Amino acid sequence: MLELTIRNAHFCDAAEVGVIGYASWRKGIAPLVPSETHALVSEATFADFIREYWKQILIAELAGRIAGIAATEEGDNYISDLWVSPLYEGLGVGTTLITALERRVSDRGFDTVEIEVMTANRRALDLYLNLGYVITWQDERMDTVLQAPLHKTALQKKLRR
Repeated sequence: MLELTIRNAHFCDAAEVGVIGYASWRKGIAPLVPSETHALVSEATFADFIREYWKQILIAELAGRIAGIAATEEGDNYISDLWVSPLYEGLGVGTTLITALERRVSDRGFDTVEIEVMTANRRALDLYLNLGYVITWQDERMDTVLQAPLHKTALQKKLRR
């Protein structure tokens, strides 16, 4: 079994993480959104995100290679990002990253953790439901990054303290 480690993003190569985030986005999200929005997302989009929000990002490494990232962009209890390299899907990377973020959120003093996912993204939705999250609402909302209305599902989980 490969050893999965979690670390802060400040020691990572933003361009390398940008490639992973974009590959994950292309596989999981791009097929679910209008094609005209695809030009708004690139490897550089993810690399810039890493450079700007590195303090709020966790990196998962598997056998010394970056396997995924997760973030609470604003340093609060809202999970803004979870991106797992398609090469490492199904190996527990996403679950491990979410668990690490939940600990971080709890350490900040929050009693709950929250996330929104595209309702059509069944893989992500099922992951959170399997991790004990409950749906708090479903509705069409404007996505600020893709600049398009998308049907979203919000989920929340009570944290043990």
